[in-house]
Formats: sequence, C-alpha cells, structure tokens
Amino acid sequence: MKKLFLILGLCCYLFSGAQNKILDSLWTSYKKPGQADTSRLKTMGLITHNYAFVDADTGRILSLALIKEAQKLKLGKVEMIGYNSLGVNLIYMDSSQRALDVFTANYKLAEKAGDKGQMASALMNMGLVHTNFSEHSKALEYKLKGLKLRQEIGDKKGMGNAYANLGITYSSLGDNSKAIATYLKSLKIAEELGDKNLMANNMNNIGIIYRGMKDPDKAITYFEKSGILKKEMGNKRSLANTYTNLGDSYYDKGDFERSMEFYQKGYDLQKELGNRRGIANTLSCLAAYYQNLPVSQFGKMNMTRKQALSKALEYSLEALKMNEEIGDKNAICIDLNNIASAYIDMGQVARAEQIMNRVLTLAIETGQLNRERDALLTLSEIYERMGNTGRALNAFKRSVLLRDSLQSEDKHDEITRMQVQYEYNKKAHEDSVKNAAEQQVKDAAIQTQKAQLKQEKTQRFALYGGLLLLLVFGIFAYNRFKVTQKQNVIIESQKNLVEEKQKEILDSIHYAKRIQSSLMPTDKYLERILNRLKKKV
Repeated sequence: MKKLFLILGLCCYLFSGAQNKILDSLWTSYKKPGQADTSRLKTMGLITHNYAFVDADTGRILSLALIKEAQKLKLGKVEMIGYNSLGVNLIYMDSSQRALDVFTANYKLAEKAGDKGQMASALMNMGLVHTNFSEHSKALEYKLKGLKLRQEIGDKKGMGNAYANLGITYSSLGDNSKAIATYLKSLKIAEELGDKNLMANNMNNIGIIYRGMKDPDKAITYFEKSGILKKEMGNKRSLANTYTNLGDSYYDKGDFERSMEFYQKGYDLQKELGNRRGIANTLSCLAAYYQNLPVSQFGKMNMTRKQALSKALEYSLEALKMNEEIGDKNAICIDLNNIASAYIDMGQVARAEQIMNRVLTLAIETGQLNRERDALLTLSEIYERMGNTGRALNAFKRSVLLRDSLQSEDKHDEITRMQVQYEYNKKAHEDSVKNAAEQQVKDAAIQTQKAQLKQEKTQRFALYGGLLLLLVFGIFAYNRFKVTQKQNVIIESQKNLVEEKQKEILDSIHYAKRIQSSLMPTDKYLERILNRLKKKV
C-alpha cells in the first residue's frame, strides 16, 4: 500500500506542478522506514489535507485510497481523518454539497467512536460549508459547538483553527469587532504554537476586515505579513489570493500602479497553478480596475476611456466564460453585472438590458434578493436612458419594495444572530454552573478521600506501633523465659545438690544409728538384766 500511495502521490504531484514545502516535508516523513502503519497513514492524512490547497483532485484521490486502506486495517481514527480530508478537498473542487454529506457522515462515525477531536473537526467543516452557502446562522451554531469540544479536550491548535473559522462567520454577519477579536485570539495561539499557516490565514482575514472598514493602510500591513509567511511555506494558491487582496487595497488607496502589479502577480500565479476559480476571480478584479479607473490615470497609462472600458469588457467576458464552466452562479451574476455596466458606459444600453435581464432571472432562481434588487435598479436606469419611463418606474418601484423587504430581513437576521449568541451565552453559563457544581462534588470527593487516606494512614501507624510493641514484648518475654530457664536449671541443680547432701547426712545418721544400735544392748537384753537384778534384791 505504501508503494501505491507513493506512485499516486508522485504522479499527481508532478502533474500539479506545485513545489509546496509542506508537502515536500510530509512526503519525506511518510517515506521514512520502520514506521508503524498507524503513524504512516496519519502522515498520509496530513498530505491529503494539504493537497486541497495545491491540487484538490489529487487530494480527493489520495483521500479515497487512505479511507480504503484504513478500513482494511480496521483503523477507525485514520478512516475518519481520511473522510475529513476528502470533504476539505471536495470544498476546493466546488462540490460543497458533497462535502457536507461527507462531513455529516464523518460526525456520526466520530460520535459513535466517542472521538471528540474528530467530532469537532466535522462540526467546524460543516460550519464552513454553511458559510459557503451564506447560511451564517447555521454556520455560527456548528462552529461554536466545534469550539466547545476543542476547549473540552484542551486542543490548542484546534481552538486556534476554530477561532479563525468563527472570525469568518462574524465577518459575514457584519460584526467586524467580534471578527477581529476572534482572529486575534487565533493569531495569538498560532504564534504560541509557531503555526505559520494559521498565522498567515489570520493576518489575511484581518486584512480583509480592515479593507471593509475603509482602512487600506492597515489592510496592506496585514496582507503583506500574510504574504511573507505564505511565500516561506510555498503555499502558492493561498499566496495568489493574498496578491489579489493587496491589489484591491492599493486600488482603494489610489496607488493604481502597485494595484496592477499585485493583480498581475496573482493572475500569473493562479494561471501557473491552473486554478480556474482563482483565475476568474482575478479577471473580475482586473475588469473592475479598468472600468472604475479615474480619468487622471488614462494619460499615465497611455489609453483612452473607451480603451479602458474595452479592456474591462474583455476581462469580464473571459471571467464569465470560466465561471459558467465552473457553475458558480454567484460569480456569474457579478461578471454579468460588470459586463452590463461596461455596455452602459459605452452607450450600448440595448445589450446592457439583455444582460441585466439575465442577471435578474439568475437572482430570482437562486433567491438572492439583494442581487434582484440591484438588477432592477440597473434596469430602471437602462429603461430611463432608452426613454421608456413606464418600465423604468415599474423596475424602480420593484427595487424599492425589495429594499424594504431586505431591511426587514436584515433586522430578522440580526435578531436571529442575537438569539444564537444568547443561546450560546446561556449554554456557556449553564455549563460553567454545571462545571462549578461538578468541581464542588469533585472537591468534596477529594476531601473525603484525603480524610479516608489520613484515617487509613493513622490506622496503619497504630498497627505498625502495635506490632512493634508486640515484637518488643515478645523479645522481652523470650529474654525473661531464657533467664527463668537458666534460674530453674541453677535451682534444680542446687536442689539436687541439697537432696544429695541431705541423703548423705541421712545415710550417715542411719549408719551411725546402725552402729549405735549394734554397740548398745537391745531392750530385751536390758529388760532381762533388770529383771535379774530385781530378783536378787
């Protein structure tokens, strides 16, 4: 399987033409001998994820191979990593709905396995897809859940990525202060971890916020810092987007020469990578550049207003063709708007009317009320130029009705956002109270355990003391026993000696008595003598 991955990776890598330093390093790590299957396949998971920024189709192929191998070896965690990478690559292939299906299935797998890390990844990616769908309330809900799981498991890198994703959603909801606050949190974590990729993305996103706030100088500062890091890492796809952002910011600042320089850099890099979406986006920027170019610049650039409009139209038509091939309806509407504006400025209002009617149809089909409103307003201007005041007034009235509806919807969205935030704050408070209660229970349990341990310790000391006393008493008793035993031996010896002496004395007495008895006359003898003497008297 290692050989298969190497063959697939080498073929796709050469085909992509990308010289990504991160991928170089990961492939080197993957090819190291003596690794366990789990370790090697986890490295492949990182490789497949990073291919999303270079060649998403390659990443998709490698992700599917990784999933198959993980299933074969029954490595559940690696399988989930594979599905996560597959979803990310599908996003970059403009297949957001398929990506959402993959992330939803992966979340269920992770939940079943009790893997909070993979659950968090799935939730964050589901939020990202909903951001692409402009469903920002849903995106916020998923991303806040993902952040909470990252915090629970103490995943610092995951928290950094979660904050960065939340910043995108807050920015989309128009809450720039919260967006910058979360980006800065993410940036701080990235700097602590030395994560250059996360640092670069946060700086780029903060730059976008400052550009929206009409502060091009701050925007340029952050874009430049982001570009330096992306260049160091060899992340060309992301670097190309940053070049385009720098082009926009220098245009806002009025430095048209520098603006064109960065637009050209971005375009050249996107073309080198073969990134059609990126190429189309840069072409749209170039179209806007020429269409809105101030009159004062025409002399410097040796061109007339008509030539500038022709150039804008050329870029817009090229971008439109690519976006129609990709199927990006939102980008198609932008390109058609630019084309219609160019025709209006060139005095070709009939062609502009045809284009704007197409924009109106697309806006209604996709439910984009803001684009429908703008299309009607432009059509009102076109009809007025054509002298058709009735149609002009009708289009204008319809645009006003949509504007009022949108203002009401904006208020509803704000209320929804506030409700989501309230629910989150409420849940966070409940969790903090619950955590505090759980902590009290834990503290009480710890105190009880400490008291129990102290009691057990005291009992052990008492037991050891008792055993020691028993041992001392045993030694003392044994000593006394030995002494007594010795004393008994002495007494017994003395007793024997006394008895022996006594026996000797008694034997002597008995012997003397026998001698005495043998020497002295017997009683009968004395009695006879006395009787004889009596008779003589």
